[in-house]
Amino acid sequence: MAAPDIAYRSAVDLADAMARRLLSAVEVMEETLRLVETREPSLNAIVFRGFAEARDAARAAEETLAVLLEAAR
Repeated sequence: MAAPDIAYRSAVDLADAMARRLLSAVEVMEETLRLVETREPSLNAIVFRGFAEARDAARAAEETLAVLLEAAR
């Protein structure tokens, strides 16, 4: 999936794509953070940039999903 597609998909669609392993939580987070960095200067809306924490949470979600999918087999 092309990165720009991620920005315009619903959370439900993204969750489905992650569950079907078409996308990873890390890919979605990286694209989201890239968009924030690109658009933030004109919006001036982000007060706290917890990018490292967001990346850690995405990796943890990816690991949890892998364990759940393995257990469901």
